[in-house]
Amino acid sequence: MSSHDAMRSVDASLPAKRSSSDFGGDFVFWYPSLQIGDFHSRVAPVYTDRFDLAPRLMHMLGIGATHGIELFALFDHVDGPTARAMILLGGRELFIIAGERMRLHWLRFACTRRPDDTWPTYSETDRLTLIIDEVDRIESDPRGERRAVWQEFLPHF
Repeated sequence: MSSHDAMRSVDASLPAKRSSSDFGGDFVFWYPSLQIGDFHSRVAPVYTDRFDLAPRLMHMLGIGATHGIELFALFDHVDGPTARAMILLGGRELFIIAGERMRLHWLRFACTRRPDDTWPTYSETDRLTLIIDEVDRIESDPRGERRAVWQEFLPHF
């Protein structure tokens, strides 16, 4: 079975037309960031997050929260042409509020070297991750099954 097919078997909900781009996103962005978090957590506190908030239009297009979408919220760029198109069917206020929460977390970290107590440290054992969404939450090892498949394919990546 190819790695592409194995990824589809782990997450069969992926639309066939997006499986290649999702595989590429995992390979270029997601899996390497997990590896960095794992390795760095051995020597210093690590705080990881995943931005899951996507406007309705993005969901309707089958895209969801893609790499880079969080920048619109983080930098409060919700009035530019790209953001206006993206939030055409709603989501502007949610993006603004999520951006405010993100900036507060990062500002506190910059000032104190620790985000607030709602964001726990990440370790290879539990992989606690802040999921930024309409309502933020903490997940342990999000997409863990998928991570395990990547570790099997790229154990020393």
